[in-house]
Amino acid sequence: MKFKLILFDLGSTLLYFQGDWDRVIADAIAKLARQIVRCGHPINVDQFRNTYAKALNTYYIERDVTYTEKSTTLLLQEVLSVDFKTELDDDQILNVLDVFYQHTANYWKLDPDAITMLEQLLQNGYRLGLISNASYSRDVYMQLEKHQLLPYFEQILVSADIGYRKPHPLIFRKALSFFNVEAAEAVMIGDTLNADIIGSRHVGIKNIWIARWASPPTTHYRDDAIIPDRTIQQLSQIPAVLTAWQ
Repeated sequence: MKFKLILFDLGSTLLYFQGDWDRVIADAIAKLARQIVRCGHPINVDQFRNTYAKALNTYYIERDVTYTEKSTTLLLQEVLSVDFKTELDDDQILNVLDVFYQHTANYWKLDPDAITMLEQLLQNGYRLGLISNASYSRDVYMQLEKHQLLPYFEQILVSADIGYRKPHPLIFRKALSFFNVEAAEAVMIGDTLNADIIGSRHVGIKNIWIARWASPPTTHYRDDAIIPDRTIQQLSQIPAVLTAWQ
């Protein structure tokens, strides 16, 4: 086979979001705030909701410029320490963030073609890995377990654990190193042009843009300079595209 390794993005690739993003995040922050109070920290809930929402928005903007990922674990600790003069211990931090992400997880749905496609790729002899830009790695693993995707991937790389986001080359190179394959033997599949497509191309990995769930905010300013190696609308197309490529 020309390719040995197939790397997947997660959000808007294998999973898609069904809901009003801003409303879902606002509700998740409210639940997080109430959980902090239950942990014995009597913060002003309304003040926290506003402060954390602004901090989260700033963080989302900055990380797409610097491609660094400090994680929402650190962000929450900073907000509580600086703005509310209180701290959560490590177990409490995980507890309250799990509440946040358990709420958002309800709105992520499995693409109906995902399981069949992954099964076929394994049957065809490909090795599979996953690279996800996510600020909380426990959320990624919760989603993979919930949707029964975990067994398909030999390696899972999450930007919150690595410290860098796609398109930073480090996260792609870590995948190549783990699988001990050359860049020319790998393909990256994802929905975000400047993260999945440009990022993989910069390290010599071929790419497939899955446009089914992509939208202008998640493609990050597509222009004529970002031309994927292949473009598909359905995950079910992937096995045939890879076969024809070879």
